[in-house]
Amino acid sequence: VLKHGSQTYSINSITYSIPERTIAVGEFGVILNTQQFTGLTGTSNIIPNKYKVNLRAITQTEMYYWICGDDGTLLKVRKHDFLLEKININIIKNLKSISFYNNLKGVVVGDLNTILITNDGGLNWDSIIVDDFESYYYNKVLFQSQDKIYIVGNTGVFIELEEDISGWTAYKRRISKFIDDYEEYLLVDNINDIIYSNVYWNLSSSSEQQFRDFGETTIKEFLLLVTNDGKIIANDLNSVTNFDFIYLEFNSIYGDIT
Repeated sequence: VLKHGSQTYSINSITYSIPERTIAVGEFGVILNTQQFTGLTGTSNIIPNKYKVNLRAITQTEMYYWICGDDGTLLKVRKHDFLLEKININIIKNLKSISFYNNLKGVVVGDLNTILITNDGGLNWDSIIVDDFESYYYNKVLFQSQDKIYIVGNTGVFIELEEDISGWTAYKRRISKFIDDYEEYLLVDNINDIIYSNVYWNLSSSSEQQFRDFGETTIKEFLLLVTNDGKIIANDLNSVTNFDFIYLEFNSIYGDIT
């Protein structure tokens, strides 16, 4: 599901106004748009889509919604008239998540080590292969900055992709819970979702001191990861060690976060 406020953009000197919408995608190619029409409130309608596969994720750029799903389905939907185009990427594996950093740079991931990156707004998609990960299933991708992508998936896989002048490099991260100074417990649960948090922290209780109390004037950056058995893992991006994981546990069966 994707919700956004009202928007505008121009094509050939024509300005289009896009109202506040909630777009949901799902089984059998369903794309459901909920928005306010003239004289009505919260009206929903199904966007015509002839590609009847399970759709797994949706994101947006300035002019388009991007949707991915099973059997290598990648759809580009224009916002002002819902003109739908299927992008041919020559892949039949299931695609699970898609994320764009801006109008040009995007990434889509899926089953069996599928990672595709575009730098030209979806005209071309290049495959990135992470060595020894051929059997891995990726569930969520986050294009966090111009040169950094985070990917999470089954059996605790967590990959950081970093770009420099030579291209993209993959780093496989180790997510652990340290029980004491000598014992380490690897978290190998399926990671279903990841979100970036950039907020002010003013923590005082002893149980929260793990996050370190710098007061309200300090912005703390975290990646929050959610597993399929009620665990939440907080990754402190401000840590001097770069990757400082904090392990939390909640009585929850839910697998995604917002």
